[in-house]
Amino acid sequence: MTSRLRKRGAFKYTTTRTGRYIDSSCAHTTWTQYVNTPVGLEGRVEEFRDDVTVGYSRRLRKGEIIMNPMSQKISETVIYPGQGPHFTLQTPIACPATGKLQKHEQDGPWFETYMLLKYTSITDGRLPAIPVLGNSEMDALVNDTVTSCWADRSLADSNLFESVAEYKQTVKTIGDITIRTRNTLKKWIRNPIKGAADVHLMIRYAIMPGIRDIQSVINGVGKPKGVVRKTTRTKRTLFRSKSSTDSYNGSSFQVNWSLLSNDELEVRAMSLDEYNATLAANIGFTDNGLLITPWELIPWSFVIDWFVNVGKYLQALAPMQGRKQLGSCFVTRRTYSTLYTATTTVPTATWSIERPITGSVLSTEIRVNRHPALAPPMLTIKPNFRFDELTRAADALALVIQLISRIASKHPTRT
Repeated sequence: MTSRLRKRGAFKYTTTRTGRYIDSSCAHTTWTQYVNTPVGLEGRVEEFRDDVTVGYSRRLRKGEIIMNPMSQKISETVIYPGQGPHFTLQTPIACPATGKLQKHEQDGPWFETYMLLKYTSITDGRLPAIPVLGNSEMDALVNDTVTSCWADRSLADSNLFESVAEYKQTVKTIGDITIRTRNTLKKWIRNPIKGAADVHLMIRYAIMPGIRDIQSVINGVGKPKGVVRKTTRTKRTLFRSKSSTDSYNGSSFQVNWSLLSNDELEVRAMSLDEYNATLAANIGFTDNGLLITPWELIPWSFVIDWFVNVGKYLQALAPMQGRKQLGSCFVTRRTYSTLYTATTTVPTATWSIERPITGSVLSTEIRVNRHPALAPPMLTIKPNFRFDELTRAADALALVIQLISRIASKHPTRT
């Protein structure tokens, strides 16, 4: 196996900034150009590194599973030039009968020029993309994704051991669905908020799981039996955004700009397994399903799983008899960018601004890495509790309403 590195692209100066002035000399009556400089370092550079396996195609035809490490780096800068400032000294020059003013007119992408005067640590002339995500939350996302992949290698799409353990409650729910619906409607009339919460939770955690179990059994009966291969895939994403402002103070004016940084990490994990499929396993009776059932039967365990991956971690640790892992990997893709946008140009006390600075710069970094084997499962606090998702938010709100109602019913207000 040999390592290979490929590169393409470059950053180039694509525009020119210009400027002219009439200075403080009474004899200076015509415009003088003082700069004509190429600026606007933009473009796209890609770097791709991977390992090449000798005889890859031949070995692949023989059935060998090959997963090599890979890394990709993409850097890109796009400049929206805008215009430079026009500014004038407010105090006229003391020239006989002229009242001449000192003026400056700057055209082209001056916005980037003034930002680089502020960010003196930048040596390559390119404004950076600023990351937002921290290392700890990125590590947590990787751990959560990989652990879920280990857990989801189960032979079935549902756990019928849990359903059997809860069969009494399930039968009761189905048997008195009419009564429960009628009672819930009565509660809804007396207390619409509590009634809506009860209906939501009954559908989400009583009716829908039963439907999924029936679908799983039907699908499992039709699945192939004997030695089969199964690919398990999991994916998690995490997004953070941050906005801020900055400025550069010159002798004639202050340039202000905004910064909007977006940072997204996507983690994908995959496992290819070979095992002897049976009817029992296909419909939901599996070894790891049996071992995870005690946790699933603990009240509110699913709420704990919103914050910590306890259920997936226990399921990942459960032995899977007769299953052979042929190959696995996980891939991280991180994209972070910063948009710099000119906002205002504020003159100092002795100057006036006829035209403010405009323009923006977008810098983006993309990092992709493929690791040829799954990391071990880990118990971790999830970096994203997903309360921004409608279903999770509705579940949480309904549970809180139900909990408050129970507490209130046990401690009624005395009058």
